[in-house]
Amino acid sequence: MEATLRFEELLQSLPECSGPTRHPLRRAGEDLDYSKTGLDAFVAPNLSARPDVSSSGNTPSVIIISAAGAVGKTTLANELAYRKRTLLWNLAASQPVGQSSLSGTLLSVFGASQIAGIDSALRSGELFMVIDALDEGRVKTTQAGFEAFLSDLADYAKTGQRVRFVVLGRTQIAEYTWLFLEYAGVSATLYNLETFTRAKAEEYVSRRIQTAWPEAFQRITSHEQPFVEARDLVFDHLRKVITGEGDKGDDTAENFIGYAPVLDAVATLLAGETNYGELISRLENQISQLSDAKNSPVALLQTIVETILDREHTQKILTNLKRVLENDAKRAGWKDWQSLYGLDQQCKLLMSVMVGRPIELDTGLPAELRSKFEDHLKTWLPEHPFLRDGNRPANTVFESYLLARSLSNPSMGFQRDAEAFMADASYKPSQLVADFYLVLAEKNNADEVSARHIGLLYEALMSAETDTLKVTLSLEGSDPDDLNVEEETEGEFEFIYISEDPAGTVVGTRTFKTMMRPETRITFGRQLRDASIVVPCILVLGTNAQEFTIGPRVDARCRSLEINASLLLVASDKESRTRSHGDEADVVLEADSYSGSVSKPPVARGALRVSWPRAAAFPWTEVHAEIDKEILQDEHLRDAYRRFRRIVMTLRSHSRGQLARYRAKIEHSRVLQGPLGEALLAKLVDDGVLKLDGRVYVWVPGTADSVVGISWHDLRLGRSSETLNRYLRDFLGEVTLAPRGEM
Repeated sequence: MEATLRFEELLQSLPECSGPTRHPLRRAGEDLDYSKTGLDAFVAPNLSARPDVSSSGNTPSVIIISAAGAVGKTTLANELAYRKRTLLWNLAASQPVGQSSLSGTLLSVFGASQIAGIDSALRSGELFMVIDALDEGRVKTTQAGFEAFLSDLADYAKTGQRVRFVVLGRTQIAEYTWLFLEYAGVSATLYNLETFTRAKAEEYVSRRIQTAWPEAFQRITSHEQPFVEARDLVFDHLRKVITGEGDKGDDTAENFIGYAPVLDAVATLLAGETNYGELISRLENQISQLSDAKNSPVALLQTIVETILDREHTQKILTNLKRVLENDAKRAGWKDWQSLYGLDQQCKLLMSVMVGRPIELDTGLPAELRSKFEDHLKTWLPEHPFLRDGNRPANTVFESYLLARSLSNPSMGFQRDAEAFMADASYKPSQLVADFYLVLAEKNNADEVSARHIGLLYEALMSAETDTLKVTLSLEGSDPDDLNVEEETEGEFEFIYISEDPAGTVVGTRTFKTMMRPETRITFGRQLRDASIVVPCILVLGTNAQEFTIGPRVDARCRSLEINASLLLVASDKESRTRSHGDEADVVLEADSYSGSVSKPPVARGALRVSWPRAAAFPWTEVHAEIDKEILQDEHLRDAYRRFRRIVMTLRSHSRGQLARYRAKIEHSRVLQGPLGEALLAKLVDDGVLKLDGRVYVWVPGTADSVVGISWHDLRLGRSSETLNRYLRDFLGEVTLAPRGEM
């Protein structure tokens, strides 16, 4: 297949199926059925072949389609099944998958009388299936159950030269599925679902308006030029602010402009407008104020969302309700129309609908006006542009905005509701929640993130990962045994934009601060990978799930570690195509205390090392680390070793293959912890173990080998050496030791 595959070419490569005419269902349900209707607003996307993936055969038996969250996988799955008159299996609505799930589900929907014919048709390639929501299917089962499910697919797909399955999922699980099938001897091809080009984005907006708001489409058709000017103003500004950042280029601009939820928001804005000249003027004024925003595209998206809310206020209150109730309001001596159904009140009402809370109104209206307003509200709210069918978010943009606003604004009264909504296993994380959250924080002149929200924002950003975008997390607080009552911890989300050209890799960052107490809980509910964490509080992995997946590339040191899962799965780079260098893919967990529900030895596909009191006991016996006896028996040597290790572990891999870190990071009080650390850092520089290169400290491997006798990797695993112990003893003999408690 070609590097780029058009939707029409994909259709031509798939078998023609006979649908329910030849293979009628005995029972249909939400999980497996024929797709009976296509989408009127469907705009055919393109697929791009992964340059790092090759099929083991010219004609694949399985086509895997990957994309970040909310790009349009489910829409594509439905359209494929509809056009080819074949079966669509939605794993999000299915029972947990496992061994014989495929054959068992087919037997359930077709019945015993047809199962032999269905089995034969699927194995021969006469029939194929579309399987959507791989990631939801994985979340609802164990690793063993998911692998048994993939083994069943492999069994059906191994024979013949026709496509048996088209499966769709988010990037990580799609990569894992491809690797599993390849190892199982199945010819499989992995494609990316591309976001829309500018031309397709324009087509999408028009079709969306035509199908959802036909009256607005007729109005636009009659006055097309103002509509085009307003649409192009938004698109052109998005491109300008993205490419203007200078580090990610046109591809990122295309991706954001072509992101379906963004286009849905643009369509909603344009469809509800009657005066495009006024809209253009208002947008230009607002756009001019976004030049200093750290994330201008999302800031513009926020402007679009809030313009829709403001328009709802204007149309419902100032244009309609005020005219109807103005005389009643005058008699009651009330005239604060601007406060009614404003942005905050609409968001509260919409969140009430979204999370199923009773609607509570605090309008300040006199009693005689309140009941009339509530009567109108019963009509308005179900038809709000942020809602679909009156009871759920219309798209990811509106849902993400409401969640981010609720999380970042405790006065709304929905913070806990939003947290519970996002922690639910059925919720699909979206990058836009984190984007909106950080933009709202910036708008309030703050870069602080609540510690309770770090895990939620991390999962939101991880949902955006693709083969060309990777996300990492860093949390740098004081040492776990720091007795400060409250301290400020620095956090950083890093975005690595990977290019086929090694010199083209670009790194972007979003930094934040968070306040921590010893009892603060930082929770990661689904997974943790590509993370470096040092915090003086409680680190929680999992929320009472069967399994928690960690790794690759995780370093975590905390006061207390809590793992709420029956089994800890340690992922390796072999489970994705992304490879680290050396041994950086290991997982290291250290804590002053541990609690949890892990009842089985960890399944460690990657290297795992754990260290806490009584870690030698089951189920950690095989992965616990022994502490150097010499260090364990000497408190002063132990202090020096811990300070040395903290300094060195603060270094990060550099693009040129070096371990380095900015001077301010290394010299921070949380790293050096006073005179002992300051003196040790100076000695390391004097002895050439570290080199100060401008504003950056650099690890010098050759000197480190001879002077301290230990590698960065061994130090990362908590090891020491006779040479290092001797070096630290000599150092301690050179400095004046304060009482241990004062260091």
